[in-house]
Amino acid sequence: AKTPMIIAGMGLRWDKAYPELRGFAERIGVPVFCTPKVKGALPENHPYSAGVFIGGKLEMDIIGKADLIIGVGLDPADMLAKPWKYSQPLIVIDRVSNTNEIYHAEMELVGNIGEILSMLTDALPAEHKWDESIAPAYRNKVYDTLALATQGLAPFRISDITRKLTADDVILTTDVGAAKLLLSQIWRPYQPNSVLMSNPLGTMGCAIPAAIAAKLVFPNRQVVSLCGDGGFWMRIAELQTAMELGVAPVIVVLNDQALSQIKIKQLKKGLAVVGTEFHSANYVKIAEAFGGKGISVGNEAEYGNALTEALHASTFTVIEARIDPSRYAAQFDAIREL
Repeated sequence: AKTPMIIAGMGLRWDKAYPELRGFAERIGVPVFCTPKVKGALPENHPYSAGVFIGGKLEMDIIGKADLIIGVGLDPADMLAKPWKYSQPLIVIDRVSNTNEIYHAEMELVGNIGEILSMLTDALPAEHKWDESIAPAYRNKVYDTLALATQGLAPFRISDITRKLTADDVILTTDVGAAKLLLSQIWRPYQPNSVLMSNPLGTMGCAIPAAIAAKLVFPNRQVVSLCGDGGFWMRIAELQTAMELGVAPVIVVLNDQALSQIKIKQLKKGLAVVGTEFHSANYVKIAEAFGGKGISVGNEAEYGNALTEALHASTFTVIEARIDPSRYAAQFDAIREL
């Protein structure tokens, strides 16, 4: 193969084969995509990290340049429920044999993923199959495609500011819906297992309990939850859990007063907008009622100040970010077909 490419998936997590993945990619010099559940398996500030693969529109350009796909723990459950659209031959490295045939493997290497990657790294010559500028250029292209200016507070700027103000090992949790679709592409993790999202099952309301659990397991690490208001309302009682356990995650609610992803589907199909809009509430008072801190922000400066304060708080903080969702439809359309 002259231009092979790696797509890493959920199977990688079982063997914690993150150093081996990195060593293999660096040895042969190829871009690495990660499916959403293993986002950050190769840190996204690495020159060979191409970001996230979901089987959508954005990846088509760079994957079209590959003449071989190497699937490392590639579980199709972590991709869009769409037919496999790539014609290149596929080699799969996994703990289990590929029996689903959502994609067809020309060759399978079945066993401990870390050991197999190490063996291949030792056996193959050191090469630079791809120019190291390709993956960073692609990541920048994805960002530029999605970073659409808005009149009000843009969701992608919430991600940018959060990344700038948090530690390299911050744990991010996100909910299902508009927030996850954008953050899976825009957020840049610098460590494996530092992004928690429910991708295959799409469990709304998962962001807050995930943040509480992360803070329990890693009390000395920063934990930030970027969740939509729909998911927040489904699990508001978990604020009581955070208070009882005495943990202090930062919960940022992207408030657009709608289940935006479903609302956009209704509009695109010419249907009436029913059951996807709701009135806002007083997030500050709600947080205070559960023993936490509440802050409401409407611009970038306010959000930066609120996040800085929340990261040093001794109790959980709910930050209501009043966002402008006006560019969601264009952003979603760039990522996938709704």
